[in-house]
Amino acid sequence: MKCPNCGKQVAEGKKFCGFCGQKLPVVPPAVIPPSTKREDVHEDITKTFPVSTPTPKSEKTSKKVPRWISAAAGILVLAVAGVLIVPKLLAINEIPSSARLLFYDDFSSQNNLWEYEDTNMSDRKITNGVLTWENTTEDFLGINLLMTSANITDSYTEVSVDFSGMADYAYAFLLCRQSSTANQYYAGEFTKTDGYVSIYKQDNGEFINLAESKLGKSLGQAKIRFDCIGSELTAFVDGKKVVSVQDADFTSGKIGLGLSHSHKFPNIAVFDDFRLYVP
Repeated sequence: MKCPNCGKQVAEGKKFCGFCGQKLPVVPPAVIPPSTKREDVHEDITKTFPVSTPTPKSEKTSKKVPRWISAAAGILVLAVAGVLIVPKLLAINEIPSSARLLFYDDFSSQNNLWEYEDTNMSDRKITNGVLTWENTTEDFLGINLLMTSANITDSYTEVSVDFSGMADYAYAFLLCRQSSTANQYYAGEFTKTDGYVSIYKQDNGEFINLAESKLGKSLGQAKIRFDCIGSELTAFVDGKKVVSVQDADFTSGKIGLGLSHSHKFPNIAVFDDFRLYVP
């Protein structure tokens, strides 16, 4: 399809234009299953999230089936469930239901909830309900820090990212426990190429790689997440744990969001639906 904003050709299924960041029209599904809603509230921040309901089971037919066929089918179902279904369920790691939503930004409008580590604002634009961030210079990092997140100890942070407009080996990252007085923090780094994911810490100008892993495929549109719970630091892609490590040097600080390049341009990332939960 063509982007309605810039006219560039965009692959089918994309949610955002990789050239200008325009949110693309989406054809709604023919049937929308019923849903229930839950509300997460903290102070003056309120957001409603849909929770899908299970599909009703089909009614039993009156046709009788020989017992030996039923028994064989039951054994087959259990075998399939044990081999295929259980590992898939174990691979999905949702944020605990007991966690409290402390902050949410859908980038529907400009706000003063973020403070910026650098002063160059020309590369960040909030339009069409998304944050479009473009690296146009050789600046190594651009970091946004939450004004309301000073002295957060344990946290779950997640954000949706469209990596399609990013250059090879460029990465987006989430950080936690950023010190207000020293250049110290933990970061979960998510690289477009090969789905490379790493956890590192910045300690007064020194970057220390703590752990890394690869998904083995390039990232397109994905939800990235970084948990900092006690001494355990864990990075996820689309709800699946990719890498985890133990480190207890930093105990509290600010929460952040950032983008870095690989000295290749253009390098454009599109962010949406940033959430910060605390236990």
